[in-house]
Amino acid sequence: MAERPPAITAVVPVLDGAAFLEASLRSLLAGTVAPAEIIVIDDGSKDDSAAVADAVPGVQVIRQPHAGVATARNRGVAAAHHDLVVFHDADDLRTEEGLAAQVAALQHTPSAGCVIGRQQLLDEAPISGDAGRPWWAEAGREGLAAVGPMLVRREAFERVGGFSEGVHLEDVDWLVRARAAGVEVLLIDEPVIVRRAHSANRSADLVRTRADLLDILRRRMTGSRPPR
Repeated sequence: MAERPPAITAVVPVLDGAAFLEASLRSLLAGTVAPAEIIVIDDGSKDDSAAVADAVPGVQVIRQPHAGVATARNRGVAAAHHDLVVFHDADDLRTEEGLAAQVAALQHTPSAGCVIGRQQLLDEAPISGDAGRPWWAEAGREGLAAVGPMLVRREAFERVGGFSEGVHLEDVDWLVRARAAGVEVLLIDEPVIVRRAHSANRSADLVRTRADLLDILRRRMTGSRPPR
């Protein structure tokens, strides 16, 4: 008999993401394993993001002045009621079996504290003439590991500490600190998200992405902490 899925909190930060948010939240609810709790942190949106989230049954919305995605995610974890937390970006779509596969991996490896998966790509950016087109869409990054939608045990999250504020790649930074803290991280081959490529993707900023990767590597080598 299959083990019953544990209760999970999904933390979804959003900033001016009304165009994508409803479909994103409904994809979480449509999975074969769905979160028992979805917390949307509206990070000072100027559009209807909070109203869109409010209209989806079972979704809790927390509003805050704009403080950045790291602060929003940390606030979501603080409000979570369950021992497993899955992070989800407001413009991503969850695959039907993705969260189930992450849960199964944790159940199979009780010593692990975190599970990441892979991504599929849905290209919604203009084919040409868009200076903000994400670099990874141009490069065909489909199938690579997706760090952002990781499933984490609360104990492991608290041991590592929250996401670093002021860091562009706060999820990658957290994962590097998790490995340094001895947290076992699993990578599964199952696609866990469909990543929408569009001009508003934060990762469209290739210069900042490269700078943050170099800073993360430097701090990993020197043992220094990220800025708060």
